[in-house]
Amino acid sequence: ADKAALMGPAQVWGALLDTQPRAALTHLPLKRPPIPAVNIHGHLHRHDEPSTRHFNVSVDRTDYRPVRLDRLLQRRRTPDHPWIP
Repeated sequence: ADKAALMGPAQVWGALLDTQPRAALTHLPLKRPPIPAVNIHGHLHRHDEPSTRHFNVSVDRTDYRPVRLDRLLQRRRTPDHPWIP
């Protein structure tokens, strides 16, 4: 993983998965996820994601249920159709 790409303002580290698309896993959302990766994060609770390249999987958004990574990455998000479990 490119640690510089995963470092946010609060020095938040995560993981960059070799998936399709690549997925940056972090607690806080990244300001600019590494291209062409998506950012799977928590922390925002019920707030909307910063962009269509972000997936907020906070327990408040998933009704405390686990989210399957393969299903999450298959979804195409647009501003009109955000991912909501």
